[in-house]
Amino acid sequence: MKEQYEKLEELLDYYSDNYNNINSDQEAIKQLLHETQEIFDYLPADALQKISDKLDIKLSALSAFIKLIPQLKGENFKHKLTVCSGPRCGAKGGATILNAVEKELNVKPGKVTKDGTFLLVTQNCLKKCKTSPNIKIDEDIYHNVTVQNIPDIIKKYKK
Repeated sequence: MKEQYEKLEELLDYYSDNYNNINSDQEAIKQLLHETQEIFDYLPADALQKISDKLDIKLSALSAFIKLIPQLKGENFKHKLTVCSGPRCGAKGGATILNAVEKELNVKPGKVTKDGTFLLVTQNCLKKCKTSPNIKIDEDIYHNVTVQNIPDIIKKYKK
């Protein structure tokens, strides 16, 4: 852990030395966040605080980047499970699917499971309406999902 923070300090020194006004360079901030995530496997709150303090970037701006860039992880989890909440999925039992996933994982949307395996989120539409209801785990999309096949789908990722 100490080694990770030493690497972060080196990274912050680099950005401090090479960017006079990093706040006006969104690509540099994005790259800094990606490099920080490579060090920790996600973006821990204390690392974000160090970035904010050293480079004078508002925490709210860093949080906005994390929310807008899907590859950035603000929490430590292995898989992102997305339940479609769009109109078609909703009409075909999307709320029931979401409830079943919540029950299976014992977590609410926007939260990470206790074991750190899944982050559960909802998305307005996965753009796969013909095969609704749909869920997505990382980049894998599952079509025509039923309450009965949710445990088997989730089991594939718990290894």
